[in-house]
Amino acid sequence: DKAAEYFEIEDSKINQAPYKYMLSVVKVRDKFVNELQAITHIDQTARVQILKKEDNVRMYDIIKKFGEKTENPLEMYLSDLCTIPANLAGLPAISIPTGLSDNNMPLSIQLMGKPCSDYSLLDIAESIEDMVSFNHLPKITKGDNES
Repeated sequence: DKAAEYFEIEDSKINQAPYKYMLSVVKVRDKFVNELQAITHIDQTARVQILKKEDNVRMYDIIKKFGEKTENPLEMYLSDLCTIPANLAGLPAISIPTGLSDNNMPLSIQLMGKPCSDYSLLDIAESIEDMVSFNHLPKITKGDNES
């Protein structure tokens, strides 16, 4: 509900697949860069995933209820059940797309490494990507591309 407040993203594009599946980066608004340091890249962008209620009612309700308890997006990020705990512990982690489920939802595997094993983890991930050779985006439904 608040994506356009924190990120430079057009309201008309919020329902599109790249934002539903964390496939794109957007610019963090200047006034939120310091507040969102944990997710802001060096070029002032962030990879966002926008969850709409109609996509996953249960998860939406959990996040919304937590959001009612804090106005601080960093606190919400650090406490979010969906956040990858490995990154907060300083461990390298990567998710690798592997396919689509029968109902067109993305499937992936996640790898985590020891501290400072970033390059080894990237090499392993690249090998898995080569073996799986998955390169399809989920099919966009009518609701995903409405402007």
